[in-house]
Amino acid sequence: MKSSSLIELVMQGAQVAPSKTAVWSSDRRVTFAELLDGAHRIATALADAGIKRGDRVAVWMDKTPACVQVVLGVMWAGAAYVPLDPRAPWRRCRTILEDCGVSALAVDGPRISHLGDLLPGINLRLLLVDHASTPSESNTTSLRDVLQTPPRELPLPRSEDLAYILYTSGSTGIPKGVVHTHRSGLAFVEWVQQIYQITPHDLFSSHAPFHFDLSILDLYASLGSGASVRLISSLESMLPPYLVKGAAEWGITIWYSVPSILTAMLESGGLEEKGLGNVRALLFAGEVFPTPQLRRLRRALPDIRLSNLFGPTETNVCTYYDVPRDVPEGRSIPIGRACEHMETFVIDAEGNEVGVGVEGTLWVKGGNLMSGYWSSQGPLPGLTLDPRGGSDLAYCTGDQVRLQADGNYEFLGRRDHMIKVRGFRVETGEIEAVLATHPDVIEAVVVAILDDAAGNRIMSTVVARSGESVDPGALRSFCAERLPIYMVPEQFEIVDSLPRTSTGKADRKVLQEQWQKKKTA
Repeated sequence: MKSSSLIELVMQGAQVAPSKTAVWSSDRRVTFAELLDGAHRIATALADAGIKRGDRVAVWMDKTPACVQVVLGVMWAGAAYVPLDPRAPWRRCRTILEDCGVSALAVDGPRISHLGDLLPGINLRLLLVDHASTPSESNTTSLRDVLQTPPRELPLPRSEDLAYILYTSGSTGIPKGVVHTHRSGLAFVEWVQQIYQITPHDLFSSHAPFHFDLSILDLYASLGSGASVRLISSLESMLPPYLVKGAAEWGITIWYSVPSILTAMLESGGLEEKGLGNVRALLFAGEVFPTPQLRRLRRALPDIRLSNLFGPTETNVCTYYDVPRDVPEGRSIPIGRACEHMETFVIDAEGNEVGVGVEGTLWVKGGNLMSGYWSSQGPLPGLTLDPRGGSDLAYCTGDQVRLQADGNYEFLGRRDHMIKVRGFRVETGEIEAVLATHPDVIEAVVVAILDDAAGNRIMSTVVARSGESVDPGALRSFCAERLPIYMVPEQFEIVDSLPRTSTGKADRKVLQEQWQKKKTA
């Protein structure tokens, strides 16, 4: 039977084996029956507090089985969950609460001390606290008490109802809420289940924090199939040998993470010697995978399915590429072709659709698309009419691509990473792709800093392979042999590691600020 909502999909998955472990972490396991029983009781508490269909409920908790129960309970109550970065400063979280007009907040122990700053002026119907010490406000209750309260029958959400809102960095500096319905979430999850043939025997690793779109695959493709998911904490993600050992000991079969985690496991985790146990499908997304490291990974794991999943939060995933056994040397891998239920096309600067070999911007249509962006005034469009004509809505990803003759897209960089240097248009992603082919480079980030004479100066921060001494002059020569002279970075800095955002991506803003300070020092 086809599901109408993500919570209904999880219910169907639970029917396979209710007593089987559904979600587990380093210190707790819950069965499918326990997971849904807790979610039902949480949904009842939310409904009794007046939370209704279409309301928004923020979740400011560490990634734990209890947190999974909360997000399922929010959807069961008909509301949309809004996951907040557990490590984000309270000011940013308050901005999000104000923007989406939350009706309730679930919070755990480490964040209780910030509530005095976070909540003034925020009108909550319910504050749900996962901690032994609960604030005494009238609208506050403990998760422990809620889980002892009898549930009552509640209607399930409809496919067009809001399911979740994920906040990403906005170009104006204000976080931007990406709104997904159950329909768009299901379209993506059901595609994953079909393409990767997920069964109840699978065990997923969950690396992504819940405010990152990779978590949608982790949670719902697994639980909705009757499979289990092992939550990996932010601390565990920083321990490459532990992850390599754990993958085998836990019995992981589906692995999904950003490339930087896999690179660390290659460099210092012993992955090449030890392998990854029973992993049958290894999926990566979120950033470019440097070709030398990808070649090493492919050689170390020749018999598993290795997939590059590509797409912004607005689409979750829109293209994918299965990495071949022999990874071509010296160039980055493609981002692949459209997911089977999606349509992609390329539009050039003049607004015309272009074909093979012509650079342009990637556009997407299909079931995975968000509803729009949230604001305090309600959902904002974010989608436009198909530029080729007709009444269908489409999304401009801002990604510069080129269609190859084999039907796969070559990723050329982000349109919003495009700069001008002495009048020339430069895409920093193209420079990064070249640096990523250097045999001693693990990762490279290129940023621009303002310069009165040149308009912009190009700077590069590079992480070298462990034990390798990389000369900035040699990197400059390497780039000069492959790029026009105006695209060669002016300076290179070799570092042990890059600053990271909470989702594991390189923090470009921090790097740009660091380079700017060096310029003015």
